[in-house]
Amino acid sequence: SQLGWMPPKCDGDMIGTTGQSRAMQAVQIWPALSARKICYTAHVAQLGWLPEVCDGDVAGTVGQSRGLQAIKIRVVNPPAGC
Repeated sequence: SQLGWMPPKCDGDMIGTTGQSRAMQAVQIWPALSARKICYTAHVAQLGWLPEVCDGDVAGTVGQSRGLQAIKIRVVNPPAGC
């Protein structure tokens, strides 16, 4: 059975489940209030890399039972030294 969307997590908290053999299917990422814009893209089973989304948009698929295999995350205009 599917769990649906899990409650939001912050600042290094784990997302998803452990020890349950469940695949993530989608993720949403919001920047902290003072953070810069955050963009991300998901690699999904049988689809490959999907288009990049930003600031809370859904990366992955919903309702298709396709596992999220990888995520690339980038900060737009990161501070110097990153």
